[in-house]
Amino acid sequence: MEKNVKTPIDTIKEKNQFNDTIEKSINKEKLYDLMQLKNDLDSFVLSVKKTNLPFTLYTDTIRENSDTKVLWAFKKGIFELVDPDSTVLLVRHHFLIPKTSRILRLNILEIKYSNIHKCNLFFNKFVDRKDYKVDLLEGAYLDYGLTGTTDYVIKINETILWFNISCQYSKKEFNRLIEIFRSNLQLTGNEEVIKCFCGKACE
Repeated sequence: MEKNVKTPIDTIKEKNQFNDTIEKSINKEKLYDLMQLKNDLDSFVLSVKKTNLPFTLYTDTIRENSDTKVLWAFKKGIFELVDPDSTVLLVRHHFLIPKTSRILRLNILEIKYSNIHKCNLFFNKFVDRKDYKVDLLEGAYLDYGLTGTTDYVIKINETILWFNISCQYSKKEFNRLIEIFRSNLQLTGNEEVIKCFCGKACE
């Protein structure tokens, strides 16, 4: 056999090495273990909300050619503050409890920017929005928060993690969910955070 001629086995080895390199690179940048977080959230919802089933997890990477229904949430829906085109990576983890009429859904958005400056500019949108109030006319206003639902946003270097939670969870349960979320993150304690409970004024 001639030298430098690749056999099928060589090609498979190269492909596996390439995949291993990519996987190591992705793992190196991971801010948390998604499956461990899901296990912790499952334990919470099964014991506290007394659901018969754990969460079903759907993960999708948001791109300009994503499903129209998915993109709607980033144009007119709860994630309208996010412009997918301005991000390096935009991933949504959608947690749902099947076979229940209760809306116990959770969302985690991973929003990654090319540098800290761009990340800070986007985070400032949250800062500007967090005190938003709905004008009810005749001098009356209603606190709205970021989305009118429950939100916890944390900035870690070039990445923003947005934990969006249904209003079906009480404030005590919300705080417990935040503890679970934070316990799965690698934090320094200097991260900027915005916390809004069910359309009320943000902290």
